[in-house]
Amino acid sequence: MFKDVSVEIMEEGIKKGLSLLDKLDGSLDDAQGADAIAFKTQIANICKQAAHRKTVIGVVGNTGAGKSSVINALLDEERLGK
Repeated sequence: MFKDVSVEIMEEGIKKGLSLLDKLDGSLDDAQGADAIAFKTQIANICKQAAHRKTVIGVVGNTGAGKSSVINALLDEERLGK
């Protein structure tokens, strides 16, 4: 589904979606009732899921063992240069 879409385009879509959700959430501030509470809860859950999470991966090994080569292969360095 996303194989022809760049990461940048997907991230821009997420930003636009979060902006829209923020506006919707703000418009529900004065609303009352179970539906408004449910909508605000769902908006909060979606925003939590869209938050960037930091992942730390350690790569250890002897000098010359190929750590950098493995990292470059995993990151597909050529793709990152574009």
